[in-house]
Amino acid sequence: MEFNIDFGNIALNPPPAPKPANQGPLYAAVDGKAASLSNNECVFQPTGGGELEVMTHQVLQALDQCREFHTLDEHVARVIGVVPGLAGQSEAVRRVLNGLVERGLLRSDEAFLAALSRGDNTVPAPLRGLVVRACDRPAQVERLFESLAAHAGEHHRPLPPVIVIDDSRTDDASSRHQQLLADLGKRTPVHYVGAAQAREIVARLLKAVPEAKDLAEPMLGLGTDASFGGGRGYNLAMLLSAGQRLALLDDDYILPFHTASSARPGLEPNPRARMGASFLDSTDAALAAGEPASQDGLAQQLAMVGHSLGDLLADQPDYVPGREQLRGRTLARLAHLDGRARVLATFVGYRGAAYSSDNTWLYQLDKAAREEFWRERDSYLRHVDADAVELAMPQLTAKPSGTHTPFMLDNALLLPCTAAEGRGEDGLFDAVSRYLYPDSVTLHLPLTVGHRQEGARARRERGMQAYMPSVNHFLREWVGGHARAAHSVDPADRLNMLAVQLEDLAHAPASHRVELLSEYLRYVRADLIEGIQQQIVAEPDAPVYWLADARAIVEANGKALLANAAPRLDGWPEDIDADGCAQRLSDACLELARAWQVWPRLWAAAADMGDTLLPL
Repeated sequence: MEFNIDFGNIALNPPPAPKPANQGPLYAAVDGKAASLSNNECVFQPTGGGELEVMTHQVLQALDQCREFHTLDEHVARVIGVVPGLAGQSEAVRRVLNGLVERGLLRSDEAFLAALSRGDNTVPAPLRGLVVRACDRPAQVERLFESLAAHAGEHHRPLPPVIVIDDSRTDDASSRHQQLLADLGKRTPVHYVGAAQAREIVARLLKAVPEAKDLAEPMLGLGTDASFGGGRGYNLAMLLSAGQRLALLDDDYILPFHTASSARPGLEPNPRARMGASFLDSTDAALAAGEPASQDGLAQQLAMVGHSLGDLLADQPDYVPGREQLRGRTLARLAHLDGRARVLATFVGYRGAAYSSDNTWLYQLDKAAREEFWRERDSYLRHVDADAVELAMPQLTAKPSGTHTPFMLDNALLLPCTAAEGRGEDGLFDAVSRYLYPDSVTLHLPLTVGHRQEGARARRERGMQAYMPSVNHFLREWVGGHARAAHSVDPADRLNMLAVQLEDLAHAPASHRVELLSEYLRYVRADLIEGIQQQIVAEPDAPVYWLADARAIVEANGKALLANAAPRLDGWPEDIDADGCAQRLSDACLELARAWQVWPRLWAAAADMGDTLLPL
């Protein structure tokens, strides 16, 4: 009989490990698969290769108890406390564990950290430039350009080329954006891509890839009257930077970068670490939060993205985690910390207005941030719309994937397109990028960029309603949790594999699509309810105004969870029925699947054209 062991996911609920008995090396068991040979013996194959090891089932059970990084003394105590028949045999257990160390089945912290700092000497691609997605907000664009010029002057560096992708619906906004860009062009090369320029770019690409004709306009066309289309700018940015690196800015960003108020040195090894939140009295106060970064944040991220993690850590040893940071963690939970992993993207936090469209995340904060959030009723009422916050990772943090819109991306190898319309296009892009490059890593810096929107947004009003994710949010979850893994090393093949599966979903019975949507909505709403309920239970003395809103969110989502309603997603008609939802999902899947099938050829054609694809 064969059985698989993933030491990162076994939940046997063993007793807690004793407190450290000494300061010796830490060890953790490698993952692997085992197959039974007899009632007493099995053969063990370490994950990722290595020699087959024959051992008794009792030794395998002991190895299982050593999943987390601890000293040998701690492991000995744990094994004796859990594995039957070993009471009073500490020396025998120690000899067995020492043997596992010698055979490489217990990995030391020293070996792990040494491998982490070994990269592959990757030479990253050049930087194509700073790509700004703009849409009907000349005042924001003007402020961003002023801050870019000031940033370059502060750090005595030339400003990289600036490319504006303008999805404005009004001629006045487009004209103003072009004028502002022309003024910036006195300092650095600039390129403007509006609706007319996008059509010219598409026409050139279609000469090389004529089979993309039917998808070019919906995926890349600018200046339409369609719904929110941040994805169109995203997709054009990927083509205009194909084969190189890029920084991706929205028009309401403001430099300089600030070091987060909570920033501390080092690397956070926990991939599930969350951004820290602080609340300020006004948007202006939030924009001033932290301290202006002493380093050039653009140059800092450029020195990370496109490199291997090992090369980065070799050059910046202060980022290497300390031994004690590994304590209690399994190798499975640290698998993203691979020295050969390519840094696909960098992320920064923000200060000012929140990126989110609702405020439900405010009711799932850690204790310190929660108490700051609700400290006084007047300040609480100011904070519920999240227009004056600072959100950032306290430490440089490596994650398998991102949490919001990336700042800098490595597009030297094929990056995907994303959905043209709807919110959540950045999350979908991130999930597909992770599918194409499962061994890559993203870095989240303890830096913030300013974020001032054109006006206040009713996040509280939206948060008091049942959570309504978009189809892009659904597809992100589907890609990350339901799509079958691809095994080809070619990212184009992997993207095609994903497209075939999405087409299959589009052609599934309508009842299956309805149930999938319903299951997804039940999951996200139940997860939100559980998270807020846990906070309510944990805070019996919470202010009544916070409790009232928290309970209102739970009630709204609870009603939606129990309602026998059509599984409508954000942006779909309010009166849509179940069959209409199934059809909407099918349409979104087919459009995206067909785009993914042709995208590698479009991207390759754009990479071949290089800088000549940019309008003058």
